[in-house]
Amino acid sequence: MTTTTNQARTTPLQLAFLLAPLLIALILIVSGLYFWGNPIPEITQDNALLLTLSGLLILSLSTYWLIQTRKRMLKILTAEPPKMTTTLQCSKCGIKNVRDFQRGDYIYKQTDEPCPNDKEKMTISAIFHEIKDKPKETYYV
Repeated sequence: MTTTTNQARTTPLQLAFLLAPLLIALILIVSGLYFWGNPIPEITQDNALLLTLSGLLILSLSTYWLIQTRKRMLKILTAEPPKMTTTLQCSKCGIKNVRDFQRGDYIYKQTDEPCPNDKEKMTISAIFHEIKDKPKETYYV
């Protein structure tokens, strides 16, 4: 059985979405600090403070967003795929047999596996995956 590794690849568009808020925040912070120390008539110290605070706000929000996205991606990439099961059915006697899913299985496929009763070829009648039940939380009122 071949194992594949799930690796997250960053596309240029994703990289732009990650770096754009950080770049905007850096520009706002630097310009706010510059105008704070070197005020000009059009930009007062209050406006410079607003530039700096908005840059810090954008920086903190984008950092939070980046951390949450990273956690979500790690959770998705490390999750195990569900166990797939195939149900085989004999068309002659109707007996059903359950086995693990194999690559290439599809519904109504004639398999080479013989029926245990009459040695006829069995047909795949269902493919499903097991759902793990999450423990239910009980709330006491």
